[in-house]
Amino acid sequence: MSYRNPRYTYVSHAPYYQSLIDSGVKAGQQLDQTKRANIAKEEAEQERKRKINDARVNAARGANQAYVTAGVQSNTYGNKTTKGAIGNYFANTGAEVGDLTMRTTGPDAPCEAEGNCAELTKRLATLRNAPAVIKDFTEMMLDQVSFEDIQNFDENQGGDFILAANILGSKDQFTPAYGYSYDIKEGIGEDGQPDGTYDWVFTVDKEKMRNQFKKDYPNKSDEEIQTMIDNATFGGKDSFSINSGGLEQMTANGGSVFVQTPSMSKQMQEIITGAEFLDGAEFDDKGNLVTGSGTPNFQNFMKDDEIQTRVESVNIVDGQRIESIGQYNVIDYNKVSNKLDPQIQTKVDNFFQQENQGEATAFWNKVLSKPENIDAAEIEKAIGYDGDDPKQIELAGHLSSLWNSETKSFKAWDYNNPEGLCGTQQPCPKEEAFAYLFKKYATDEVVDIMNKEAYRSGRAYIEEETKTINQDYSQE
Repeated sequence: MSYRNPRYTYVSHAPYYQSLIDSGVKAGQQLDQTKRANIAKEEAEQERKRKINDARVNAARGANQAYVTAGVQSNTYGNKTTKGAIGNYFANTGAEVGDLTMRTTGPDAPCEAEGNCAELTKRLATLRNAPAVIKDFTEMMLDQVSFEDIQNFDENQGGDFILAANILGSKDQFTPAYGYSYDIKEGIGEDGQPDGTYDWVFTVDKEKMRNQFKKDYPNKSDEEIQTMIDNATFGGKDSFSINSGGLEQMTANGGSVFVQTPSMSKQMQEIITGAEFLDGAEFDDKGNLVTGSGTPNFQNFMKDDEIQTRVESVNIVDGQRIESIGQYNVIDYNKVSNKLDPQIQTKVDNFFQQENQGEATAFWNKVLSKPENIDAAEIEKAIGYDGDDPKQIELAGHLSSLWNSETKSFKAWDYNNPEGLCGTQQPCPKEEAFAYLFKKYATDEVVDIMNKEAYRSGRAYIEEETKTINQDYSQE
């Protein structure tokens, strides 16, 4: 596979799922069974690929990233990992440069008699420009395939790029001993001629890998070894290439090979500030609220008819029990939710813009749908809604289409969506479910902040009332 087109920045390289095919003879129940079987197959394949990517990510965690931070020096064009491939390329083209120079130089240059001076001069210029192009390309590539510093990295994306990064970093079992190699070649245009771009080409020798795996795992069967080999290739292929032209165009437009997972704390910082329930709130460098900072402004978020009373302190004076009673209004969850609704919808609309759907996918996979961030019982209650509210009925359908009832979790989204996350579906199940979970997460977070002890004065705290209790527990 060749990476040339920046349109496919967020690509997981997963194969297209098998289409539902039916002869038309089977009954509707059989069609439904076939559909369910295909969906289960799709999910199993996606999970298999996620586990492969996860293993590749784990193989690189904590390793030295000097090959990225060291950069590419002007006279070496890379580091230990890349010098060999680049050196081989220039060794192979050196003779051609010398030959072209002789054929295009002088008042009676041989190319004049051959009638191809323009063609040869162009070729010579391309080769002479190669060092600078390859230097920039190598720097860019090393930077782009580095994923280890990405916070909350989504392993559902870019499996071939993860593999390329591990090969460049000579990570465990991603070395030449296991059949991996890399080289640099000239890019070929649509006319079949060099187009001035270059490809970093990563390849794997399956037989070499098989021999090494057999040495490492003598007790594994041939079938198990074959499965390991299949999982260690480039989407089932023997090679994968990254093109300098495609990479440059993509990064020039602000794109990247790997999607950065948006930080929920940063999202909440904007939501808290915009909701205006804490005036002058402070946040740390990760976007987390500094608890106790800011002046509470909760008046518009209280329930109208509910007061909580609690004993603030107890003192015994001259045999009498003195209780200090505090009264507080109760935060109204629905009022908070309604206040946040415009902000959440604006954020959802932005996430689902075509250029931001990679981030939306990462945010869904690693934040919103994570088991620790959802209440499975509450999700299933929403899915099982049997009332008359059209919006709730519609939401139940959207959630159900993305929910795995067996694992009690949401399905991960794939990055291979050329038509976008919604395609032609309107309303869009993914967008509606995304908005539902985002709003619930944000509302829960804000209500929790409002209920913190540090902000009790903001819950319409009523001045303490002092009661004196006699020894016979009668009140004076």
